[in-house]
Amino acid sequence: MGTLECAARPEQPIQWLDARDLANFLLLVTTGRFAGPFTAVSETWTMRDLVEAWRSVVPAELAVDWAPEVDRFHLPHDGSNDGTFQLDNARAVAAGLRVRPPAASAFDCVRWIRAGNVPPPPPH
Repeated sequence: MGTLECAARPEQPIQWLDARDLANFLLLVTTGRFAGPFTAVSETWTMRDLVEAWRSVVPAELAVDWAPEVDRFHLPHDGSNDGTFQLDNARAVAAGLRVRPPAASAFDCVRWIRAGNVPPPPPH
């Protein structure tokens, strides 16, 4: 089995959102005519937590490469950019944003790939 190249250091804060959850939220705010800005992201996780959630649905054990040279997002490894991924999503959640668990997104992604689909090259 291959190696999972990770985009950041293990303790890097990260926020994410499945595109389907974003689409559902956009439909909700559009049809509900909700005004104002929303921060449509998940709560803050660490990259290690997100990687472990994804690894939980992979049938074989994958090694994780945390080496900085595989960082395709070019995040500083000194923590100086950590605030970028610690945004407040409370207003979006109060308006109806629902964020599926990362393992559910991962499971669907694995199923999609097994069906013969090919993801785009990273970062994606």
